[in-house]
Amino acid sequence: MLKKIFKSLSQIIIFSLCGTVFLISLSSFNTPVGYACGGLFCDNTQPVNQVAERILFAPDSETDTMHMHVQLTYQGPPDDFGWLLPVPAGTQFGLSRPALFSELDSRYQPTFTLRRIRAEYCPPRNFSGNLEFAAQESPDALDQEPAVQVTSQNQVGPYDQVTLNATNVEALIEWLETNDYQVPPNAEESLSPYLENYEFLAIKLASGRESGDIQPVALSYTGTIASIPLRPTAVAADPDMGVIVHLLGPHRGIPSNFQLVELNFAALNWFNPSQHYAELVSHAIDESADGHAFVTDFAGPHNFPAHQITPSISSSLVLAMEGVRDSEQMYEVLERLLANGIPVDVDQVLLGVLPLNREENQLLINFARGIQNDDFDPDSGPDSNAESSAESLIYGEDGEPFDVDGAAIAEALRVYNDAGKVIRRLFLINSYLTRLYTTLNPSEMNLDPSFDFNPDLDNVNHEHVAELFLNCNGSGDYILTPDGLEIDLSEGREEIVRQEGNTSRGVDTIGAAVISRPMSSGQPEVLVDQRETLIQIYKRRIANSNNLFGCEQGVISERISWLSLILFLLTFARLRQNTRRPEED
Repeated sequence: MLKKIFKSLSQIIIFSLCGTVFLISLSSFNTPVGYACGGLFCDNTQPVNQVAERILFAPDSETDTMHMHVQLTYQGPPDDFGWLLPVPAGTQFGLSRPALFSELDSRYQPTFTLRRIRAEYCPPRNFSGNLEFAAQESPDALDQEPAVQVTSQNQVGPYDQVTLNATNVEALIEWLETNDYQVPPNAEESLSPYLENYEFLAIKLASGRESGDIQPVALSYTGTIASIPLRPTAVAADPDMGVIVHLLGPHRGIPSNFQLVELNFAALNWFNPSQHYAELVSHAIDESADGHAFVTDFAGPHNFPAHQITPSISSSLVLAMEGVRDSEQMYEVLERLLANGIPVDVDQVLLGVLPLNREENQLLINFARGIQNDDFDPDSGPDSNAESSAESLIYGEDGEPFDVDGAAIAEALRVYNDAGKVIRRLFLINSYLTRLYTTLNPSEMNLDPSFDFNPDLDNVNHEHVAELFLNCNGSGDYILTPDGLEIDLSEGREEIVRQEGNTSRGVDTIGAAVISRPMSSGQPEVLVDQRETLIQIYKRRIANSNNLFGCEQGVISERISWLSLILFLLTFARLRQNTRRPEED
């Protein structure tokens, strides 16, 4: 009898547990969190594709110095590369680290996630919804024009660098043309405003260097002003040229002479945010005065792993490389160097200073890292294994190692170490990072943006999550944006499309929710506030409904509750019947 009781009790427990779990899984959809008939489906997070110039400003209050790191982008013949920038007098020029901006992008660029919420029984549906000049310096021409003085001249990494002081713009342009720089039309107008208070820093690729050797550059100057000389860029800029500015400092960074825009994320194409974000930003910024505005992609205390991405090569290895005299010794040191966990951004440095051509240098680096190059088959016909392939590169036709200038390679490694040391210090002494983004047409590059810090502004998250609610009967689908606006997908809407710096489609779509003038303290002055208008356009229709998406959740949950109760009573009756039978017998 006891055995039968325990068996019946176990049946009650099983029925009860199953009923309880089933009830919880359904009744939970009546809470404000669920808003759906079934499971939660998250798409992969999409980082945006921001084709833009990238700059980092970082003050050093102890030395009263502003540091400016710039990522240079260029594709073309190396002889056609050049960069000309107005700079404060006494500006120091150096190299940055290749990994800096890629790591900043991976951590702080905007990301967009669209979570799809639908009924479990609904069938799945698919939705798709630089100022560049040619440069060929002639040393003999440096002293020909007294109106142009050379205040510094160095070779730094892959660059030949010269700083010029000019008394008039005609003399400056004549110097550039005499030294084979390709000066764009109307350069006089864009360069003239800088003659009185600025010098001009010009760089080109050194002889024998290739376009792939281009590295980020670092400038430092006395003072605390962060500013971008945009006006000279206008002569060679494309429409909607992107500019990304990272500001390290004690507080949130702001543009001091540009406006701030808060975006209307209901105007974003959430099915393709990575490509559409720049179009939305361009459209929204055009709603500001003269197109002079930034959006804040991120603002907050940073967790940037500067020590991890900018480690130094040990001084013993640098000294060992300095003592190298031939290719065999070089390869031995190279193997030790690359076996110590140095990031791959050192490859970009080594590619330009190792003694072979760029392709062979890359193969040599791969061999030293232990990477097999199966397709490597030089004319000498080495074996397929990495060791013999490496030997074909480090030994000449006579089988002997060739001469190598180890001191030049060691100097490049010291510059690499020095750049990392500066970057680590800047991120250590500045705890807050701001990422600002704008796009500009050439006609809008008539004002140089400058930047400041505000201790009273809130942080800005770079991660944006919207929810896609799918109706079981295929109508009434909508997206709930991070700021609580509903995008009705059953109604056709025109997506913002940009062409040649102007909005060609979606012209009447509101791009900027708020446009404001930032201050160095306190809250910004609001100039345009479209938030109430946006609420009326994208008003919530079913926020408090228990009958979401036609799924009749309340009715379903009620029916399931009664069903569970009936199952429990039937099971209990069966238990009583089973326990009475022995007594009747």
